[in-house]
Amino acid sequence: MAEFASYLAILLALALALIDIAAIPARRGQLESISARIVHQMSMQDRLSSSRKVVDDGFQLNQSVASFEGVHIKDVNLTLLAISRQGDRTISLDPHKAIPSDWRPDGANCPCTYQLNLKVDANIDPLFTAPIARPKIPGLNGPVHFAIDQSSNWENLGRDPYTGQFYINE
Repeated sequence: MAEFASYLAILLALALALIDIAAIPARRGQLESISARIVHQMSMQDRLSSSRKVVDDGFQLNQSVASFEGVHIKDVNLTLLAISRQGDRTISLDPHKAIPSDWRPDGANCPCTYQLNLKVDANIDPLFTAPIARPKIPGLNGPVHFAIDQSSNWENLGRDPYTGQFYINE
């Protein structure tokens, strides 16, 4: 009976370790899914300024991630990527600044494909934390750092009839 108890303790320890390890990819998958949904919603906005507001406020992303434990967002970064139709020219743009005239939908490098890229830096905690003081081992007694990149094509290339500006440049 004593042999059985030691084998059962080892089996239980291995089962807990596997459950602990499985929680990190599950949480990462949830974070990727939420990030993909949010960047797609931002790409469907009327104006780029509305999409910037979602990231600048951070409310929607933090609210969605707060629905499950163990994920802590460190940084969120939004960029706009313009790719020429031939694919030979690409430029990464800051969505807080105006798009250069050559890269606007009626510019010299266009027609272009515009992509919103959302980069989320997050720490994901393991399900169980081992009581080891030093050193911090990611996934065992400390969080694992992940950088999630999601992108979606910008849909609205029209102009505002009142201002004459492209919606992607407002």
